[in-house]
Parts: sequence; structure tokens; C-alpha cells
Amino acid sequence: MRRWIPRSIIAGVMLSAAVGCQSTMSVEEAKKVTASFQGGAFVPPPRTISDITAILDQQKRDDPDGVARSKALADRKPPETTNAATLAEFYYQRGLAARDVGRTKQEIADLTTAIDWSRKASGQGDAEFQDIMWERAVAEVAGGSWSNAIDDLQASSAATPRDRRGNLIRTNAMLARIYCQAGNLEAAEEAARRLAALLDDSRHWQNTRPEWRAGWSANGADVRARLAEARGRLDEAEALYRQAVDDLTADPVARKQAAIDTYRGRLALVLVRQGRMLEGEKEARAALLNSLARRGRYSLQTASNVRMLAGVILEQGRYAEAETLARASIEIYAKVGAGDDSLPLAFSRSQLGNTLVGQSRWAEALAVYERAQAALASSEAYSTYLGNNLGYGVPLLRTGRSEQAITIFGAGVERNRRLLGDRDRGTATARALKAVAEAARGERAVALREFADAVPVLLARSVDADDETSSRPARDQRLGMILAAYIGLLADVRGTSLERDAGIDAAAEAFRLADVARGQSVQRALDAGAARAAAKTPALADLVRREQDARKQVGALLGVLAEAMSQPTDRQDASGWQGSETLLVVGHGPLGHLPFALLPTKAVPLGRAEGLLFANYRKVPWLARTHAVAVLPSVTSLATLRALPAGDPARRPFIGFGDPWFSQEQAERAARRESTAVALATRGVPIALRSSPRMDGADSTQLSMLPRLPETADEIKSIALAMRADLTRDVFVGPAANEKSVKTADLSGYRVLAFATHGLVPGELDGLTQPALALSAPDVASVDGDALLTMEEILGLRLNADWVVLSACNTASGSGTGSEAISGLGRAFFYAGARALLVSNWPVETTSARALTTELFRRQMADAALSRAQALRQTITWLMDGEGYTDPHTNKLAFSYAHPIFWAPFTFVGDGGR
Repeated sequence: MRRWIPRSIIAGVMLSAAVGCQSTMSVEEAKKVTASFQGGAFVPPPRTISDITAILDQQKRDDPDGVARSKALADRKPPETTNAATLAEFYYQRGLAARDVGRTKQEIADLTTAIDWSRKASGQGDAEFQDIMWERAVAEVAGGSWSNAIDDLQASSAATPRDRRGNLIRTNAMLARIYCQAGNLEAAEEAARRLAALLDDSRHWQNTRPEWRAGWSANGADVRARLAEARGRLDEAEALYRQAVDDLTADPVARKQAAIDTYRGRLALVLVRQGRMLEGEKEARAALLNSLARRGRYSLQTASNVRMLAGVILEQGRYAEAETLARASIEIYAKVGAGDDSLPLAFSRSQLGNTLVGQSRWAEALAVYERAQAALASSEAYSTYLGNNLGYGVPLLRTGRSEQAITIFGAGVERNRRLLGDRDRGTATARALKAVAEAARGERAVALREFADAVPVLLARSVDADDETSSRPARDQRLGMILAAYIGLLADVRGTSLERDAGIDAAAEAFRLADVARGQSVQRALDAGAARAAAKTPALADLVRREQDARKQVGALLGVLAEAMSQPTDRQDASGWQGSETLLVVGHGPLGHLPFALLPTKAVPLGRAEGLLFANYRKVPWLARTHAVAVLPSVTSLATLRALPAGDPARRPFIGFGDPWFSQEQAERAARRESTAVALATRGVPIALRSSPRMDGADSTQLSMLPRLPETADEIKSIALAMRADLTRDVFVGPAANEKSVKTADLSGYRVLAFATHGLVPGELDGLTQPALALSAPDVASVDGDALLTMEEILGLRLNADWVVLSACNTASGSGTGSEAISGLGRAFFYAGARALLVSNWPVETTSARALTTELFRRQMADAALSRAQALRQTITWLMDGEGYTDPHTNKLAFSYAHPIFWAPFTFVGDGGR
């Protein structure tokens, strides 16, 4: 008679507040996609959510009368009877129908009436009364009244007869979850201990079904996972959530339970918290596709899973797509009949607010948050889901409501401090945001103290490789706001009593902070590389001491530099840099993509274009004419680079990889010697630029879509000849330029390492979450792998190279978030043991690129005293002043290489010395 809904679904309601695709897909196809997620090798999700929105849009037309039927069940009138058992059953069933359409208040009211009639019918000791109490507890959780839910669960437990002891497992599991949500971890652990004892005892129970045991085991794993997650033990939580999914999946009956989607959703969020964005998105998609396949679009479980996927997409910085999903979740709740007072709907609105904050749409975000607040304000869940939602505090701060923002941030500080401690990143973030708000309302002394304590935690990074390769755009965006506010505050207090009281040099600290923040991940890579190289020598202790001394000197020089830069322009002396031979440049943000060598040192008219095309550019006083330019990842990285020991003089001169083939079609075209260069016509003269990827607008992009770069084979061979390398042993082109060739070569035995191929940034190919170099496709080269030498794999290489040449498109691009000027690829090569990089900022012209790189290394070989930066400068001027390009068809000069398009793409990164 009883319809028990396994309302682990309620966990899905609550979890939402935590942190070339086909155009259409049917429900049956969704089931097939879902099945593919059950195991096997990781397949990255598509680049966009077009497949998900296509399913949701299609299901707008599915079963239009289904919602109406559900509402009709919830709107039924009570029967004309005074029979207590009949009325208890009626209100029980109508309460469950109200749940299906999101009417939480009606659900609680009907279940309460059912309890009253059940007491009159049979007292409090039968199974029916226990079931109703359990269901009302579930409703109270959805309504945000945790204390009422706890009371009902305890009453349900007391009414549980011995022959239904299995229900005590679900009761204690729910109690543990509620206590976790409320932040009462001691009570949660006590409930978990009772649950563990019941699970141990259940092994001896008779007449139990396999699906029951699967569900009980999954409940136990889920509870332990939530406790581990609440304590910040994310690896442990991940393993336990996977165990919960596996427990249900292994049983043919239990695998149909809604709880499996809830566990997957929790797993997705844990993966995101670890920075494993695509793995998290994969699990979130699987949960949503399961829900769509089982229940269709218009169900509470589907709405919850849509919201959860929105949270995962949000953390990737894909704010517009996250907004689309959040609005879809809200539309589903509205369609099934959820009122404005619905807590799940309020959670979706809060999620929508978070997506708007990511897009700096402050007023819209506030309006959405305040509508959510109306539903949550009287709920015990308010403090957890909105009262300390840092996202809510940001638009309050941005719109001048700093007092309210401080309340939100302060609540976040207290909760995170209680659960995770003072040194946790979440606690530090809340403290730093509170400092921003304190500064905004004029409490600068308080703000300085909070910033000083919180910012070092935010800038500290784990030594794990995952931290080097993960990308957290949403988190990084918030960090950028915090650091900008802190630096602004330091500028404001300079020269005041606050600066003296704090015992700081505000200008020097601001300068240091900006440098550390901008280059922190690069600096860590350099530090690790230096330590690894030094460990091979007996002079490690002395080198570490020297490196520490150098850091102290850099700190002192930062103070001097900050003082000099703070002087008025007319009091600054420009002659200092003009008398130097080499300029060391640290470019932040967009400046990191600017080749400083192309800056003119004075204003001059270009002059008429007469004679040879571009010859008039020879008269421009480019900075490259007088100065070598070396780009540094950060100011402090110079000390690390100069602390690196000299390379082994017995190393071989060169190893290079170029012209990889990305598909069988390209291999066939290579056999026919067909070119893929892009012709840029100027005054009727074609200039061949290397082909670059054209991925914009594509929902799905694969390796085979990359254009081949056939001219890079000649470039690699030319450098090899200039350096007197063995072409048969050390040159890998075409299918030989593959992952196996790179990973099996002893790269530590070479002075110069060159890759002439595409450099890719995150998102350019499906599933690409970190920078990578593209190599020959496995089916073309007959090797294993994915044809991508990723940043993580580069970190694992062992180099001892004076140069690493990345002669390809995009290799000087910043990370996918654009937050750092130096390439993630460069960062990885520094970590692996490179001393300097030669990278390109945009697609290069092929003949000039080959001439420049070949002449550069010829000069290095000819003059051992010539610094790397000066060698590049001399080569650039040689290229500008040389004859230029000779058309092979007419044997006549076609154009000069004096134009920056030919020489400016190349940037030297590293110490300008040897």
C-alpha cells in the first residue's frame, strides 16, 4: 500500500547549492550515451553544452499532459469520510503527489495531516506511521527545516519494528547527511557510527534482497564520503562516492534507483574541487542524461541535475553556458508547479546569480539573489546556502552595499573556519573578500590585517603536479579581484601612519605582490627545475644558500624599483635602460603578448614604399636595432634561472621534431606533396603564412582538423645542419614526429630541443584542459597515445637544454584563462630543465622563419661568448637588412624581410645571458 520513494533524491536537492555535437538527441540516444559512461577509457565531453540543450529543447514537446496529470493528483479533494485509516492514506498519497510537483509546503502540510489521522487509526507503533514520519522528514529537509526533520527521523526510528530494521539504515544515513549539511560534524559522525554498526549487523540478517544490500552499502559509502568531503579529504571522498555508484551499478535492480545520479553528482563536485574539470563534467553529464532517460525533462531530479551541471560549467569559467543551464533548471521547477517559496527553486536562482556574477552583471545578480532570499530567509538552510554564499556578497560589494557584504563574507569565514580551519583556501578566500569589503567602507587597518593573513594562503600552491596543470577560471577570477583590491589598498596607505603601524613598505609590497601573483605558477616550475638540476651535484647546499641570498637581494631591489617608479615622470631617468645591451622585461596581461623588440625608440615617418616591397621598414628605429630583449616569467624568476648549473658540454647539439601528420588524409597528401600554406597577398605578392587551427564556432574539434605544416620539416633539417647534428638520428619529421619518439629519446643529452608544430591552448580540441603540442596521429605513426604532448607530460620530461624552440602557432600564448603572459608550454619546459625558450606569438611566414632560426643557431655555434638574447637580436637585424625573399619561379627579389611580420613573432624567454 505504501509508495516509498527512495528519497536519497533529497540529497540531489541539497547538493545543488554546493559549489561537433549532434543537434538533436532522443531519450533512447541519451540512454546509450549514459551507458557509455559506465566504464572504459576516459572520453572527454564536447566543448559546448549544445548536446544537452538539444535534448532539453526536444523534451519541451514530450508528454505535454504529464505535468497537468501530476498537478491534478496534488489538487485532489479529500474523500467524504471520517475513517481515520482512509484519510491517513489519502493525505499521505496527496503529500507525495505534491512533492512530485515541487510544492514543499503542501507536502509537509498533507503529511502532517496524514500523521494525525494515522495516530487516530492505529497509534504510533505500526509500519505505516513510521513510513509517514520518514516521508515528512524528507519533506522538512527539502523545506529547509533541519531540526524538524531530525525530530521526525528520531520518531520514525523509535517506531521502527524489529522486522524492518533495514529502515534504520536509511534513517541514520539521512541523519548523518543533515548534520553534515548543517555543519555539525560531531553529530554526523555519531550517526555514521550507528550506521556502520547496523551495516555490520545486517550481514547476519535473514530474508534480505540483493538490491536492499546494495542500497545499504551505497548509503554507508555516501555518508562516509560526505564526512570526508566536509573535512576537506577530497581524495577519500572521491573514492567513496565511486564506491557508492559501483554498489548500485553492480545490482540489476538497484542500478535503477535515483540515488545513483545523486552520488554521481556529488562525485562531479568533488572532482571539480580538485581541479579535474572535465572528469567532473563527465560525471555531471552522466547524472543528467540518466535523469532525462528515466524521468524526462520535467521532474525535480532532472532540475536538480541540470543545476548541478551548471555549477560544474560555472567553475570552468563558461559563464554564459552555465547561465543557460541555470535558467533551464528554473524553468523546469516553474513548469512542474514549484512556487516562489520552493527551496530547490531558490537554490537554482542562487546558482543563476553565481553565473551572473561571473559575467560582472551585478544588478541582475542582486535581483536574482534577493528573489532567492525571499524563499530562504526563514529557513534553517539560509545560512548554509545564501547567508554565506560568497557569490552573493560580491555584487553587494560592487554596488556599494559593503555592510551587507561583510555580513555574508563574515558568515563564510566562520563556517569555513569551523569546518576546515584557518589555513584552508576556502577560509582564506572568505577572509580576503571580507577585507575587500572592509577597505570599501573605510576600515583600512582591519582590511590590512585580513589581507596580510589571507593572501599568502591564496598564493601558496600545492607541490602536486595536478596543481600545475589544472585550471580554475572561476576561482582565479575571484583571486584577481582580491589582489587588485589589496594592491589598491597598499597604494592608498603609502606614506600614512597605517603603513608605519603595519611595519611594511607599501609600495615595495604592492610591486612584489603583483609580480608574485602574476608569475606564481611559472615561478614554481622554475624552482622545481632548479632543485632537480642541483640535486645531481654535491654542491646542493651551497646552491640553495646562494639562491636564498639572491631572493633577498631581489626583495631589496624591488623596494628600490618601486621607489623609482613611484616618482613623477619628469624625475625618472630613462638613460639607464638606453645604455644597456639587454633589456629584461616582465609583461603582465596583454603586454605579455607584445613583442617589445618591435617598439620604435623614436617617432619617425615611415617613408614612401618605393622599390622592393617593405624595404622602407629598414629605416624604422626598432628597439631590436639597439637592444636585445629577454622576457622573464616574473621578476623573481631571474634569480632561479641564474642559479641553474651549467649544462654538460658533452651533450649532443640538437634534436628536433616537425611536420607531424594529423590524419591519414594528410599522410596521403604528403605523398603527393600538396602544400597547405596560407597565402597572404600584398601588392600582388603572395606571402605564405603557416596554417593555424580554425576552431572558432565548432562544437567538437578533433586532432584530424589541424592543418599540416609541411614547411617545418625543412626548418628542422636546416637547424640541424647549422648545428652539425646527425640528421639520421636527431631529426624526426612526418610520422616520426610522434609521442613515442619524444618520450623514448634521451632528451637530457641535447643542448637544443626544437618542436615545429602547432601549440594548442585549452579548449582548442575536445577534452584539452591544458596547453599541448600536437604530434603525428597514432594511426598514422603506428604508435600508442593521443598525439598530444600535454603540459603535464612535458613536466615529466628530463631536459638539460640551453634552448627549447617552439616554432609554431600560439606557443607564446598565455594559459586558457589569459591570466599569465608566458605560455603554459614554456612553464612546463622550464620545469623539465630548459634554460631558455624561443617562442612565436603568431603564425609565422615560412621562409623567413626558417632563415631566422637557422641563422640564430649558426651564430651561437660560431661564437661561444655570444649571449642567447644578443644572438637573437643580431639575427633579427641580419634578417631585416638582408636581401629578402627571392621568388623561386622568377628568381627575382619579391619583398624585404624588414617588416615586423617576418621577425617580430619570435620572442626570447629566459635569462638573457649564456
